[in-house]
Amino acid sequence: MSRKNKKGKNQKGIREKFLFWRSQIHPETERSVLAVFFIGFAAILILAGFHNAGPAGEFIYKWLTKFFGFGYYLFPTIFLVMAGFFLSGKKEGDNRSLGMTFFGAILFVAAGLGLIDILYPLKGGLTGIWIGAIEMPFGYPAGIIITLTLVLAALLLTINLPLKISQPK
Repeated sequence: MSRKNKKGKNQKGIREKFLFWRSQIHPETERSVLAVFFIGFAAILILAGFHNAGPAGEFIYKWLTKFFGFGYYLFPTIFLVMAGFFLSGKKEGDNRSLGMTFFGAILFVAAGLGLIDILYPLKGGLTGIWIGAIEMPFGYPAGIIITLTLVLAALLLTINLPLKISQPK
């Protein structure tokens, strides 16, 4: 729905403008642009991990390692995985595929942090401590299995790849 400004003219909302601009871009171009941004983010995070991304990179590195510990390195990893998925040329049927890719990426990082915290206590940052608490009710071996299962499921969601076991004929 349009809004009227002080002069009585109709203005489109930000959402409508965004959707219009997005509709002007070919879906494959949109996926390519996302892939380029993900590769760029991954490169900056990798450089920040080596303290070579300037003051902003140092800030990002300190902030992310405080909350995610060793899990910091999951971020460039998942950005590169998502970039590879977007560049793979697989067609997406609708926006659900894009949403599931992001959901899978978030789940991958969260479950990975929990796994890091179980394997290396207090090294998964604050988020890892929270997710790694699954170890308390289930124990060490089951906690590893649960979080590893979530990591693998999240990776499959991110790259939208089904597992198929073929049987010999």
